[in-house]
Amino acid sequence: LCVVESSKHLLEQVNTGEGKSFIIAAIATIRCKTGHRYVDIITSSPVLAERDVRDLSELYGKLGLSVAHNCDENFEVRKKAYTADIVY
Repeated sequence: LCVVESSKHLLEQVNTGEGKSFIIAAIATIRCKTGHRYVDIITSSPVLAERDVRDLSELYGKLGLSVAHNCDENFEVRKKAYTADIVY
């Protein structure tokens, strides 16, 4: 909640198994629903980006948000990803 209410870009340590994917999904959802047109989620792992998009797309969809990842080798597919509300 501190991240959502802050105007600063904050980083916080969250250990393995503590729910990073869901924390990030919640923050991204709140940011989109409170007026930020697009949210980019940055990860160093394309495997995790693809997994999170696959696993969380239904949740985002039920909240009226679209999600995509830019990990595809095809440039046109990557470009299309940026039409989504949330991009990993």
